[in-house]
Amino acid sequence: MKDGKERLRERIEGIDCRGQIAESRFRIICKGRLNVNDLQKKMDVLQKIAAEFNKDNLLWAIGASLLLYFKGVAEVFHDIDIMVDEKDVERCKNILLNMGTMGAASPDPQYKTRTFIEFTVDEVEIDVIAGFVIVDNGMEHDCSLKPDQITEFITIGKEHVPLQGLALWRQYYEWMGRTSKVELIDKFAEHKTGTGKGER
Repeated sequence: MKDGKERLRERIEGIDCRGQIAESRFRIICKGRLNVNDLQKKMDVLQKIAAEFNKDNLLWAIGASLLLYFKGVAEVFHDIDIMVDEKDVERCKNILLNMGTMGAASPDPQYKTRTFIEFTVDEVEIDVIAGFVIVDNGMEHDCSLKPDQITEFITIGKEHVPLQGLALWRQYYEWMGRTSKVELIDKFAEHKTGTGKGER
């Protein structure tokens, strides 16, 4: 008969879409730093969103903290950050409104992003970003989603989920002044490749 830890390990491997980081997730959960039920709920919501976005042929990708989680850079994430092509915003909005509720806008002067919408789907927070613009030292950087920014796809359940590049988000975090995120990516890259500056 399997003990509790063996059953937990199997459950984590079933949830995680990247087998090479399942073991680290297991250790984090055993330390009480990640809730397996919370992770399951978020992955279920992401799979449901991916199914609808892919069926409707939206141009979209995962970025920010969830990207770092999927790449094995970060141990936890809190919400699902989805980058969307500006031409697909209305279709994205309609899909998510059929799944959950839309929150009030809360603009940040550091960004001149043309579309930022918060949704809640099955108690999971979703941030939709289109026409992403970061203001750094008075300079505007247009970080809108482009097809060539998608560097890989992962599979959750039966759905393909596109990811933006890690090096791209290292640059974004640098422009944002998020030094802790930049250092986290650099440390990960140095450990993995010995080169720093992130990977694709």
